[in-house]
Amino acid sequence: MNLLEYLKDRALVYLGRILCMLLLSFYLLSVGNRLDNVILILIFWLALMAVCETGRFLQRKKTFECILQTLSELDKPYLIGEVESPLNNLEGKKYWEILRKSNKSVIEKINETEDEMKDYREYIESWVHEIKLPITALELMVQKEEPKKKNSLMEELERIDNYVEQVLFYARSEQVYQDFVISETDITEVIYEVMAKNKGLLIGNRAAVQVETEGNLLLCDGKWMSFILQQVITNAVKYMDFQKEIFRIHIYIKKDADKKELVVEDNGVGISPGDIGRVFEKGFTGANGRAADKNSLMASTGMGLYLCRKLCEKNGYWDQNRIRRGRVYKSDLLLWKKYLSDKTVRFMQVTSIGAAGQL
Repeated sequence: MNLLEYLKDRALVYLGRILCMLLLSFYLLSVGNRLDNVILILIFWLALMAVCETGRFLQRKKTFECILQTLSELDKPYLIGEVESPLNNLEGKKYWEILRKSNKSVIEKINETEDEMKDYREYIESWVHEIKLPITALELMVQKEEPKKKNSLMEELERIDNYVEQVLFYARSEQVYQDFVISETDITEVIYEVMAKNKGLLIGNRAAVQVETEGNLLLCDGKWMSFILQQVITNAVKYMDFQKEIFRIHIYIKKDADKKELVVEDNGVGISPGDIGRVFEKGFTGANGRAADKNSLMASTGMGLYLCRKLCEKNGYWDQNRIRRGRVYKSDLLLWKKYLSDKTVRFMQVTSIGAAGQL
């Protein structure tokens, strides 16, 4: 609150007081008082009003600054009503009492919502674990089929399993800290684990994968890292360029002075320039996604990259997507800001625009 705002708010009060003093002045003059005496009374009244209003303004400004300071120090700002009232006048205390009663209903509603979300999350996790049992059983049954049919069925089962994983990690994304363990992780093992899990998808689409990450230990959670990498790699396959004879995925480490970048690069169809700023939005599929929806095998949900971004933001290693000359970084992910060492890692998926991105 500044002085100009305060004066504007009190303008009608000042106007009323001035009108009263003018009427009083006319009355005093009409009953025979000297003009200089009336002017002296007006000057004294104006000085007194200025002093009182200045004191009132400074007191209110200090009170509001105290409230804002208290609000900024609270972990949960909606609990401001539970703090002892800094207002000493009767009107202020009444307002604070109303605020406290209102906050109480808000807190009760928040607790109720949190309980509902917890129950929902627990149900989803239980459902995911239950649904994985028949998926695993189907994978074992598929092994008995002839190779061509086997690869086709395995690809579909892997796609189902990936969607189930998306549901699980989406449910857990609001409570990342409860299931997040940082340790030195061999990123090469994580990559090969993801490739083995999606071997049907990679083999079925004849993807040539080149991995150059040997001997690199990164500070991360292997399980969450595996999920994010899986979304990036399956997304690359989903938008492969069928016009090219060979679809390539190149995974390598790029070292800078204070960090390492894990780059997943492909020679796919790329991202339309108009979609670059929205590829991480929930449910956004873009021009390529809408085109892919015509093919049930490549149907896009708009959830993969959204989940990548959400999980990276929750874990504190998200960096906004960048555009480099000739290449668009589809997922400029995972910058460990807490560990400024050679084990710091940023994940990104690179897709090409035109010939500049070809491998």
